[in-house]
Amino acid sequence: MQGFGNVGLHSMRYLHRYGAKCVGIAEIDGSIWNPNGMDPKELEDYKLQHGTIVGFPNSQPYEGNILEADCDILIPAAGEKQLTRKNAHNIKAK
Repeated sequence: MQGFGNVGLHSMRYLHRYGAKCVGIAEIDGSIWNPNGMDPKELEDYKLQHGTIVGFPNSQPYEGNILEADCDILIPAAGEKQLTRKNAHNIKAK
């Protein structure tokens, strides 16, 4: 997921409710990754307390472009024009 604001958080909550797991999130100040998934409520609480997702327990920094991560579902919730002709061929989401 790119962006953990209003759209990103609510998308994560909804999908989590139906059994999906969010393995990676990118924000302006850094990206985190956990192949086992992250709980949306715990992450929201952490961000409210610390002002960032960076350092979220049981996650590791993600190096690279989260849009190009190996995943089933990609949610570009950070802003417009994130998927372009130049990067579309690198998207691995199914």
